[in-house]
Amino acid sequence: MENASKALIIAGSVLIAMLLISILIYALNVFSEYQTSKNDLLALEDTSKFNERFTNYNRDDVMGYEMLSLINQVIDYNKRRSSATGSTNDEKYDPIAIVIRLDEGISSENRKKLTKDDIVRLFTQGTYIQSDVNNVFGSAITNMQQIEMNFGGAPAASRLAKGYDEIYPPAGDTNIASWINAAKKFNNSCENNSYKISITDTTTIDDIKSKLMPHQENLKKYYEYMQFKRSVFKSDPNKITYSVESGKITGMEFNFVKIE
Repeated sequence: MENASKALIIAGSVLIAMLLISILIYALNVFSEYQTSKNDLLALEDTSKFNERFTNYNRDDVMGYEMLSLINQVIDYNKRRSSATGSTNDEKYDPIAIVIRLDEGISSENRKKLTKDDIVRLFTQGTYIQSDVNNVFGSAITNMQQIEMNFGGAPAASRLAKGYDEIYPPAGDTNIASWINAAKKFNNSCENNSYKISITDTTTIDDIKSKLMPHQENLKKYYEYMQFKRSVFKSDPNKITYSVESGKITGMEFNFVKIE
């Protein structure tokens, strides 16, 4: 009788243990499914937030300076998170490609607004594609930064570029007063003392020309740079592409519209 009781107790303990194990396994499965669902949701939220950074540019009034900022964001992402050529990361998401079309503006009346004399010096391509880690406008931007440094900063370079027509006398002008006035206007805008033009009682037109004329091309380039930043671009919503695997944006396209 005593042995039978022990057997029943053991059997009952085994059943209880199996039941507890079953409950534990079930709980672990439920928790695992919950965690997977939670992680999927977080990933979805992250993708949504990521895409929002770029869909904010899906407008018909994107300014040129915003385009430059967008390109820097794309370069940063492609370098740190994507499989783009030149990337430095262990994550291999699809790189982002941004297409900027200037064709319409370059071939229209807006071209005259983009440049100082209808000659394109900086943005010479009809289409630019930013798809890796090297800035597609790299040399142009670097040159503009050097010009800013030469004249004592961006405000000085802007003043000189905007006042170009008032600074430089008409071709063939032989009036010394015109050139002295030009030198004074240049000096008033330039913040780099080494670039300023010395004016004395014996200053000649050739003296002023030798200091003033070498800056013509740089000021025309900087004017074009300023006009680009003031340009308006329109995003093409039909050209936005997404990664099949991650759901992240992989491409956008912008068309030049006008210059404000």
